[in-house]
Amino acid sequence: MNPVSLPPSLDQLPAYATYLLDHRLQEATAENLRLLRAHQVPLLSLFAHLPEAELFELVQKGLREFLMQIQERRLWEGALGNLARWQRNELEEVGQEQIQVKDMVLINSLRRQVLFLFIPDYTPDSRHAMALVRELESFYAQLDQHALAVYVDIQQTELRRERDQFASLIENSVDGILAYDRELRITAWNRVMEERNNIRRHDILGKKIFDVFPSYEETPEGRAFMRVLAGEKVVISQAAYHTRAGFYEAFMVPLYHEDGRVRGGLSIIHDITEARHLRHALEEANRELRQSNEELLRTEAQLREMNQELERHVERRTSDLQASEEELRQTMDNLLDIHHKLQESEHFLNSVIDQSPVSTWIADATGTQIRVNEAYLKLFRLDDPLHGVGKYNLLKDETLIGQPFYKDIQAVFTEGKVATFALDYNLSEGQHLQVPGQTSTLSLVTTIFPIRDTDGNVTHAVVKHEDVTHQKKAEQALKASEEQLRLITDALPVLITYVDRDGRYRFNNRAYETWFGVSRQEIQGKHVRDVIGEAAYAKTQPAMARVLGGEAFSFEAELEYRAAGTRFVAIDFVPHWRDQAVQGYYALITDITSQKKTEKALETALAETRRNMEALKRVNAELDSFVYAASHDLRSPITNLEGLLSALQRRLGERLQPTERELLNMMAHSLGKLLRTIDDLTEIVRVERESDETPEPLLLAEVLDEVKEDLSPMLTELNGHLDVDFQVTHLHYGRKVLRSVFYNLLSNALKYRSPERPPVIRVQTFRQGNDVHMLFRDNGLGIRQDQVDKIFMLFKRLHTHVEGTGVGLYMIKRLLENRGDRIEVESTLGEGTTFRLIFQPHPNGVPSLSGQGGGLE
Repeated sequence: MNPVSLPPSLDQLPAYATYLLDHRLQEATAENLRLLRAHQVPLLSLFAHLPEAELFELVQKGLREFLMQIQERRLWEGALGNLARWQRNELEEVGQEQIQVKDMVLINSLRRQVLFLFIPDYTPDSRHAMALVRELESFYAQLDQHALAVYVDIQQTELRRERDQFASLIENSVDGILAYDRELRITAWNRVMEERNNIRRHDILGKKIFDVFPSYEETPEGRAFMRVLAGEKVVISQAAYHTRAGFYEAFMVPLYHEDGRVRGGLSIIHDITEARHLRHALEEANRELRQSNEELLRTEAQLREMNQELERHVERRTSDLQASEEELRQTMDNLLDIHHKLQESEHFLNSVIDQSPVSTWIADATGTQIRVNEAYLKLFRLDDPLHGVGKYNLLKDETLIGQPFYKDIQAVFTEGKVATFALDYNLSEGQHLQVPGQTSTLSLVTTIFPIRDTDGNVTHAVVKHEDVTHQKKAEQALKASEEQLRLITDALPVLITYVDRDGRYRFNNRAYETWFGVSRQEIQGKHVRDVIGEAAYAKTQPAMARVLGGEAFSFEAELEYRAAGTRFVAIDFVPHWRDQAVQGYYALITDITSQKKTEKALETALAETRRNMEALKRVNAELDSFVYAASHDLRSPITNLEGLLSALQRRLGERLQPTERELLNMMAHSLGKLLRTIDDLTEIVRVERESDETPEPLLLAEVLDEVKEDLSPMLTELNGHLDVDFQVTHLHYGRKVLRSVFYNLLSNALKYRSPERPPVIRVQTFRQGNDVHMLFRDNGLGIRQDQVDKIFMLFKRLHTHVEGTGVGLYMIKRLLENRGDRIEVESTLGEGTTFRLIFQPHPNGVPSLSGQGGGLE
């Protein structure tokens, strides 16, 4: 609360208050209630529900307490206490926002009329009556000034709180936020924008967007700014940055004046670089997986064909052997002929083995290798066809002896069974066959089947090697690819899944466990509806139908998951094609709840700001009403009183006693002082309105010359000197505002001059960083250090020997602070005072400073 003058002395009023309490309380209450209703005091509507008797008692209680405070000489403390409780919002009956300035002015004015009404009945002595009037006028004049100061402080505190709240919301947003005016000057630039663009806020505020980012001007993104200024909401999706690597999405909305005109725009920039990279990585992994599957299928088909061919060869050989044996039994007499046919059969068998594309070799009954085919030599990379013939023994191979299938190999020779086993052969380590100079490893499936003689004894064994090296490598690559894909997808904070045509999960990353509280194994094979719940499934089912129809699809939705709760999500569906048919689809689901909450909070804050602006507009209107009421209700009676006093002085003339003439002069002086107070209040409102004028480029010397011309008579009379040094020559500002600032500071320097020397005033401007500093330095009376902080208070005067009301410096401070600028003061008693005005770039995009060195920038 702003300090006020000392409380008025109450010398005559206590006895008058006793009279009213003892003799006229009922009448005074009735008159007070009548005046409240006649003037339609807004606060009275809060008690409209009370019966007449209760309302009368309530008014009488307030009047009685008021009169008792006068009687006990604590009226001033009680009034200040009520104002302090109003300012702290501690009133019991009503809230702070329910009491307006008009209520206070009217209530005080009507209660004063009630007190005036009974003065003639209380005393016939005119001097006594005038003393009562002076005490009442003095009390209410100071009370009205203090009430206005409290009201102004309340409104300023609320406005600062709203501004700080809005600035905090923008600064703490997780997305980049950029605001601009109709001239595309940047008015807001939050921390995220600083980090992404490596441009500090104070380096960019007030500059035009395309001056800072010229590469955007002739692009769709650049033209989107103009669409927003035309009143259109714009959404930019999947756009690449022009000044750095990465991608973003932008949500752009217009900002409006109270009258509906577009005053600028707001852009929320959401970075999607990481999500896009992850999506591309997933698509690339799927492509590699499909290629591996296709290669595996081709290899499997080739192996199947080779196996079928081998089986056909074996069947033909078996059939030939059976035919030979039968012919031998039937034609024992023709041994030579049979022998010849056996040689032909052996030749045929060797031919089959040699021409077989499958690696094949023959062992004798002891397991020793006796013959190999070309496919065998090629498989083991051997140049010498006799490399292992007669040397290598299958049953004596140390590597095979330790294997669990070794007994199956022995059974081939002892029991005539067929053995099949898989083994990796490192050609450099002597496993199975040692091949000089070879370092590779073969993965083989080996099949061994016996050859019997006519007595059923095993005479030979055929060993067939099926090379599955490529197939195994493909399986290993597929497994590694799946593992890599699993690691990548598990590390992502998004849901990644594959769903087949029946709507069942076939792949889920680890995020599903976090969202739904169940393991991936439990989700595997379940229907989508059973996992996400009926509500979420109903919203996403149409999109699932579209992707199963072959359409890649992306959308955002608010979904109510059974276990994960309600979330805003961004969903990307990609169909999985195979054999010209959709087999299922891949899904990437990102939680954007925090982003949506930020957007909603921002919209709420913007709406709240607009409501606060409307409330502030209503407050200003009420302040105008107060000034009008004060001018209308106070100026006319006071002017009439001045006229009556003047007529009384003329009529009485020389008949007036000196004390009576002094009394009339005191009354005239008080009335004049009251009129000046009313004029000052009117001036405050006028200057507040002028602070909203449109800024324009101003030549400082030109505005100063206008003020100097107005003050020329005083300068000449006082032999004053004005020294000007404008290093910054131009300022972008309101002409009337700047003229008021110059006039008040120069006239104060002349009024509060030192009687010991002619006044010298120095006006100087210079640039400091991004700000412009303006100094007004005089050699006047100066101020004590303990009083420096009080000179900007409303109605506060530190020098009483010069006429004034203590309004000028208060208005200057308000004018500057309303535009985001400030004023500081330094003073030494007896030496002079220096006022420092600091103009800086404003958040509304209109910079205070516009030129230096004699030209506009």
